Amino acid sequence: VAGRLEDPVEAVRFAAVEAIGRVAPLGCHLAIREVCSRLEHPAEDVRAAAARALPRVAARGDTFAISEVCARLECAAEAVRLAAARALPRVASQGDKHAIDAVALRLEHSDGEVRRAAVKALGHVARPGDAHAINAVSGRLEHHDSRVRRAAVRGLARVAERGDECALEAVAERLEHRESEAREAAVEALGRVSRIGDGRGIQLVSARLEDGDLFVRRAAVRNLAEVARRGDPRAIHAVSARLEHCDGGVRQAAVRGLAQVARKGDERAIHTVSLRLEHRDGSVRRAAARGLAQVAEQGDGHAMHAVISRLSHEDAEVREDAKAALRQLAGKGNDRAMVSLARAWSTGMVR
Repeated sequence: VAGRLEDPVEAVRFAAVEAIGRVAPLGCHLAIREVCSRLEHPAEDVRAAAARALPRVAARGDTFAISEVCARLECAAEAVRLAAARALPRVASQGDKHAIDAVALRLEHSDGEVRRAAVKALGHVARPGDAHAINAVSGRLEHHDSRVRRAAVRGLARVAERGDECALEAVAERLEHRESEAREAAVEALGRVSRIGDGRGIQLVSARLEDGDLFVRRAAVRNLAEVARRGDPRAIHAVSARLEHCDGGVRQAAVRGLAQVARKGDERAIHTVSLRLEHRDGSVRRAAARGLAQVAEQGDGHAMHAVISRLSHEDAEVREDAKAALRQLAGKGNDRAMVSLARAWSTGMVR
């Protein structure tokens, strides 16, 4: 009967689907294996017939059937992997722990196509917000292989909706992991599961701008735009505060982060950044100057005023850094900048 699933005549294949349930008892391993083997057939119609036949020979939750279908997620042929992903819901209920574990295990496969098939299959076997699925997938954020970690990030987006508390907790735990690669993956995952504009998500990502690892800081910069809307004052404040950090790498990450969270010409951002032009630490002042270039258009009136007012500051170093910032901000041929610099030079305020 299983052989008739491959018949070229559609009516025969349909009859075979009906018949196999009558001749084989539910749960018969031989019947399950015969049907699952047809998921590998080169003809799409045969693979579809096999998928329809599965519920006839295996009850939902049948662990043997689930294992047989999941094994096809590792097939070299993409069509077979897709057939297996589509067949899974026929033998596994959404939320079936055995199916979730079997699919999540394939996130660790050495073949990228198998990992992608596993990510797709997760969407079939796990309900959004399923705690078991979230735990199974988030555990792979700590995997030693970067490809597995990336698959886990994509998988989390499949099993958790934005703002899911269980997913946020699982990811937040990994943000302090001793391995920088796990922290980087956690930041990327946070960009997928945090609700846009959520204060906690903004705080968690912003804190990683101070991470000791360059790649984690870069991930934080990238994902700021995923968790915060442009112009969000909380994000602008959190990023601007890092312009004062003692580590130059953190300050540089903050400068890049400003471009992600602030709209060009945002007065609040310009004001927040320009306050650092008077900082006692020259490296902070220079970071602020670079930050202004990120949040202000060239020739922006608010930014120009903020910089020009520092040309008369009592601290000579502040004045010199303001001069450099003005040149960067104004561009060539800006009359206002030239007049302001000439006046400051004539009074001996700048050299």
